Amino acid sequence: MGSSYVIGIGVNTADPALLIAGLSSGQGIRRSTDGGETWEEVGLSEGYMKGFGTDPNNPDTMYVAMSGLDYPLYRSIDGGDSWLPMGPAGSGWGLLACPGGDSSVLLLTHEDGFYLSGDYGTNWGMVVEGTSYAPAAYDGEYLYAPIIGEGVWESADGGINWGESADGIVASYWQASCATSAGGPSRSTSSSSSAP
Repeated sequence: MGSSYVIGIGVNTADPALLIAGLSSGQGIRRSTDGGETWEEVGLSEGYMKGFGTDPNNPDTMYVAMSGLDYPLYRSIDGGDSWLPMGPAGSGWGLLACPGGDSSVLLLTHEDGFYLSGDYGTNWGMVVEGTSYAPAAYDGEYLYAPIIGEGVWESADGGINWGESADGIVASYWQASCATSAGGPSRSTSSSSSAP
């Protein structure tokens, strides 16, 4: 893909040679099954990949959050060979898939705020309203959702109830969350920026 800019990449948790790359200029995603040597189109050739996640209990189930399309989230159950739309209409800006290893839970960063599904993406409800360009984070106990101009919201009950974080984190613009080397987000390393 020497002629394209890669704006995001995801790795299958069971097969590190299986990669999903998001391309710039609204070119959607491509898949590699040989560690990036070759790439193929897989039906999402428009839009922008804004997030990636896998189901730790079934690694062939993968998700991409997309902007610039009719739906904010797409799911593959065949290792990225085909993709089906999910979620409320609009653009997706981030994704936290299966926090704590719970395959049924998805937390989507949407253009309107954060949407939660507790039934594998069948039904969705908005849990935090506002603008964000970052995925939610999970530290093993709390879920965190950054909102531009408001700060960070947190939930201790799996995303049902939310309140402002008492940790004093203020975010004008928050565009990334951090993870430990073991793959789990770390509460102590999340950071924010005061500039766009």
